[in-house]
Amino acid sequence: MSPALVRRAGAALALAAAVLAGPAAAAAAADEPGADERVRSYAVDLAVGADGSVGVRETLVYDFGDEGHHGLQRSIPVRGPHDASHDRLFPLSGLRVSSPSGAPARVSTEEDDGVLDVLVGDPDREDVRGQQTYVLEYRLGAVVDDVDDVDTPERQGERQGERGGQRVRVDVVGTGWRVPVERVEATLTAPGPLSALECSSGPPGSTDPCAVAPGEAPTTAVFSASDLGAGEGVTVGALLPPGTVTAPGPLLVGTFSPARAFTADALTLPASAAVLAAGAGAVLLSRRRRDGDGTATTAPPAAGAPPEGPQEGPPGALGALVHGGATGEDVVATLLDLAERGHLALDPQGEGGPGAADWRLERRAGADRTGPAEDRLLHTLFKDGPVTTLSALRSRSRAGVQLTQQLLDEEAVRRGWFRDRPSRLAHRRLGRALAGLALALALAVALLLWTRFALVGLALVAVALVVPFALRPRSPLTAQGLRARRAVEAFAAGLRRGADAPGAASAGGAALARHLPLAVALGATAQWAAAARALQASPEPVPRPAWYGGGRGAFDPAVFGGVIGIFSAEASGSLTAAPAAAPGTSSTSPAGSVGTGAGGGGGGSW
Repeated sequence: MSPALVRRAGAALALAAAVLAGPAAAAAAADEPGADERVRSYAVDLAVGADGSVGVRETLVYDFGDEGHHGLQRSIPVRGPHDASHDRLFPLSGLRVSSPSGAPARVSTEEDDGVLDVLVGDPDREDVRGQQTYVLEYRLGAVVDDVDDVDTPERQGERQGERGGQRVRVDVVGTGWRVPVERVEATLTAPGPLSALECSSGPPGSTDPCAVAPGEAPTTAVFSASDLGAGEGVTVGALLPPGTVTAPGPLLVGTFSPARAFTADALTLPASAAVLAAGAGAVLLSRRRRDGDGTATTAPPAAGAPPEGPQEGPPGALGALVHGGATGEDVVATLLDLAERGHLALDPQGEGGPGAADWRLERRAGADRTGPAEDRLLHTLFKDGPVTTLSALRSRSRAGVQLTQQLLDEEAVRRGWFRDRPSRLAHRRLGRALAGLALALALAVALLLWTRFALVGLALVAVALVVPFALRPRSPLTAQGLRARRAVEAFAAGLRRGADAPGAASAGGAALARHLPLAVALGATAQWAAAARALQASPEPVPRPAWYGGGRGAFDPAVFGGVIGIFSAEASGSLTAAPAAAPGTSSTSPAGSVGTGAGGGGGGSW
């Protein structure tokens, strides 16, 4: 299908929708005006009535160019902002439209959002071209206002007691026109003499003056402007003596009032208190319901017995179980467990003692299989080769370590310890909290704008802000996970007791070295090192761990315990260190400005 045919089909569908849906849909379906479309002349006759209304007669010559159209589209404001809590109404009546040039003048109207949309033309024809003349006649009500004091050059010489009067202000050309307007002339006629004549032209809010000339009689004035661009308008105004016409005052309709919205009475105050009480009750009920999720541990082993670690899973996953999600210490515990199982070796650089400046890590071929978290950690450590140093990891390991932590959590989920990954549960909880807050804010805004129950809205927002984070969250642990955590905590208690027990030295070093990774995961490295120092009193030599290369002389378990404690702290900081960060009005329109009068609006073709 050719592009031209596609365009014509789209235009036909848009026109059909316009005919079926009415004038508003037709206006919405109108194309952007062509480059040669414009208003050649715009003549407006304004006649102030005795009731404070203004009769309007618009005679405009619209040039449609060479492209065919249905006719003229005109939009006339009948409601606009007045102050913070009111809109002003300008009732429109007696609309009549004709076309002296013979263009189709069928009229359809629809009011939407304070604007009367007027379509002039035939929806079944699209042959309006060239220059066409249209005459629109209508009356706008409640335009004239009583003013108490007017400080203008024309009135500075008058007696103080005669200050004030009645003001009429009309947007003869609104800022809604989508095409240029070449010439504008407006004639204002009133039942009394006109003074304080004003004329402004340009974009919305402009106070640029346009031409003003008194008419042949004191009750007439003429205003003119030229070469207006699309979106520019003309506003004219004048002052009548007090009492010239019956000015009923602005016709106002309430929109929003803070005093009304925040009414405190026998209905709104109890309703607000009920919302707050419901939120507090939800928090108390949640905390009482979660009191049964305690973590009572099993009895620790007797003093003198060597601590036996749980054999239910890898140390990093067991640490995640205790911490409610894997931490940097759990990643270090995984590293030490891999070393204990023969997948890597550690060698302190320097003297091999507690003052070592760095650590050398070497990849080895372990005999057993590794899990997803362990594979990710090994890849993070040795992606550049089989040998690395701890200091080299500070600038390139953070993303891999974070993924290792996620995989440790998933290992705990796979073993049935967590209902889901704790971080995922936390994100869901935060998402629910934010969704609740958004709903509360939407309800609060609705109550603020359209009711007197804004206090209830504030209470809803307060509850949505506080309650989701005050509720005791549901534990991510399953019943099986709770049992596993109790076993791990029992091991930690045994390790603390075993460090100072009389029989700890006779237990030998093999079990203690095997329990090192879990001790790191539990944050019990200091207690483990104390137990290692106690092995100095062992009657049998303590073998050096195969994965530890520190020193070349006799193995000293006390030095080993101190060095490994330092390594655990340094490794946790290096692996989890964040990369360095890169260096790195309201306004009011003055009196008489464009867009501050009655009428106006805009238009174009359709």
